[in-house]
Amino acid sequence: MSTLVHTPSARPPARHRPHLSGMAWLTWRQHRAAYRVAIVATLSAGAWMLYQGLRWRDFLRDAPPFYNERYSHEYESWYEPAQLYTGLALYILPLLLGVFLGAPLLAADRDKGTAKLVVTQSVSRVRWMATRLAVTALVVVVCTGVLSAAFTWWWQPHGLEVEWYRPERFATTGPMPVALALAMTLLGALIGFAIGRTLPAMAITLGAGVAVLYVSTRFRGLLGVRRTISGPFPDPAVRAPEHSAHIDHFFTTTSGRQVSPGQCSTNPLDSCLADRGVVHSSVKYFDLAQRDILQWTGAAFWTAVALIAGALTVWWAARRSL
Repeated sequence: MSTLVHTPSARPPARHRPHLSGMAWLTWRQHRAAYRVAIVATLSAGAWMLYQGLRWRDFLRDAPPFYNERYSHEYESWYEPAQLYTGLALYILPLLLGVFLGAPLLAADRDKGTAKLVVTQSVSRVRWMATRLAVTALVVVVCTGVLSAAFTWWWQPHGLEVEWYRPERFATTGPMPVALALAMTLLGALIGFAIGRTLPAMAITLGAGVAVLYVSTRFRGLLGVRRTISGPFPDPAVRAPEHSAHIDHFFTTTSGRQVSPGQCSTNPLDSCLADRGVVHSSVKYFDLAQRDILQWTGAAFWTAVALIAGALTVWWAARRSL
C-alpha cells in the first residue's frame, strides 16, 4: 500500500506594496474626492501643457526668421492667448486651492460635529491635525510643482527672460507657485478651524487669498536690492540692460534734488527738465541675473508663512475645545 506524501507547494513571498495606514489613510479616505480632483486636474493640465509645448516647438522650428503674415496671425490668434490664459490660471490656482481645499479641510469637521470624535479616540489632537495638514500639503506641493515645471518647460523656447517680472510670469514659474499654493492652503485651513463653518471660512479665505496675491505682486520689489545706473542728462545710453525689470526712473538736479518724470507735465519733457536744472538721469532696475534670487527669496517667505500657519493650527487645536 502506497502512501501519498503531500509536499507543500512553494509559494512566492508576499510582496508588501506601499500603502497608507493609520491617520494618513483616514485623512486620504475622508478627503479623497478633493485629492483625486486635484490629481486628475494636474495630470490633465500637465498633459495639455506638454502637448502645447510640443506644438509650440514645432511652430518655432517651421516659422521663417522674417515677418510672415500667416505665422504672425497664427501666433496672435492661438499661441499667445493660450500661454497668457494658462499663466493667469496658474496665477489664481493658489487662491482656488486655499478656498476649495484648505478652508473646508477642518471647517467641515467642526461644522458637522465629527471633530468631537477625536477626543474619544486614542489618537491625540496634535497627531490628528498634523497628519491632515501634512497629507494635504504633500498633495498641494506635488500638484503645483508638476504644473509649474510643465509651464516653465512650455515657455522655455520662447525665452523665460522675456518680461519675467510680470506677475503672471514671476508667480507661475520656478518655486513661487508651490510656495504660494502651500501658504494659501494652510492659511485656509487655519481660517477654517478658527471659524468652524465651511461657507464663511471659504468666503474669508477668498479675501485672504486676494490679499496674499496683492502682497506677493505689490511688494515683490522688496525681495532684492535694486541696481542703479546713472549718467549725464540727456544721455540716451542711460537705460536698464536688456531683459531687466525697469522699476523707477528719476532725475537729479545740480543741488542733488530728485525729480520724477511725472513732475513735468509740459512738453517737451527735455526742456522742462532742463529748466529745473536736471543734470543726471538714473534708472533703478532688477537685472535678469537676480530673477532666481527674487523667486527663491519670495518662495522662502511664503513657505515660512505656510509653516507658521500650520504650526499655529496644530497648537490651537491642542488647546481649544472642538
